[in-house]
Amino acid sequence: MGLSPIALAAEQLDLHYGGRPVLHQVSVAFRRGAVTALCGPNGSGKSSLLRALCGLAPVTGGRVLVNDRPTADLPPRDLARRLAILPQTPEVPAGITVRELVGFGRHPHLGLLRRPGPEDRQAVDWALEKTLLHPLADRPVALLSGGERQRAWIAMTLAQRTGILLLDEPTTYLDIRHQHDVLTLIRRLNREEGLTVIWVLHDLNQAAAYSDALVLLRDGTVVADGPPESVLTPECLKQVFDLDVVLARHPLSGALLCLPADLPGAAG
Repeated sequence: MGLSPIALAAEQLDLHYGGRPVLHQVSVAFRRGAVTALCGPNGSGKSSLLRALCGLAPVTGGRVLVNDRPTADLPPRDLARRLAILPQTPEVPAGITVRELVGFGRHPHLGLLRRPGPEDRQAVDWALEKTLLHPLADRPVALLSGGERQRAWIAMTLAQRTGILLLDEPTTYLDIRHQHDVLTLIRRLNREEGLTVIWVLHDLNQAAAYSDALVLLRDGTVVADGPPESVLTPECLKQVFDLDVVLARHPLSGALLCLPADLPGAAG
């Protein structure tokens, strides 16, 4: 079986904030239907790359292509019909219900004077169903738990019906159970709907377990790019994190695990 087509690509991206280089000559391709994790130390450029991919951070060099078309050639509304992004800490408008929040995902498909129609309501219902939120559709978002609220935001991105999701640290502030629930939900949507997913994850073990590919960044450059087994090596992780690690396999799933080499032993 051949490789799937490229859904989204960065070509020699340069990005500066206040004259400070944040990304330098970043080139990476994201295959259609794959889940790719952007990983690296704090300040390595992960979130900046995600924002550059969807046009929220104007690049100073290079270009981004979605389905082989330069994103710079697309009006913002057209780009929002192709890419959906969930930022790290989105703000919830006061007093809205889950259904209303999910409905915001339809805005790129509505003109200035067009009201939501049957197709928009169908997309919202589909997104609520896929995220198991139908029973909570009329509940105020402010009354949701952290895990429920994150599912509501994910449902909003699904309602855009873009086929490409960009998620910036979707498990932030969640406990381990809700982290697992969110990561499993995204992976299930990827498999059932063929979604292309690009997400920023700090936990390398979660990235390896739930992703098809990893992009490892340091100081705004790509150090490694490929399947977890080719990226998560002791040599590469030492270069990127300045940390000696040992690698193991999960006893049940076989997923790759990375552990610091100098963990303290159990108290005796």
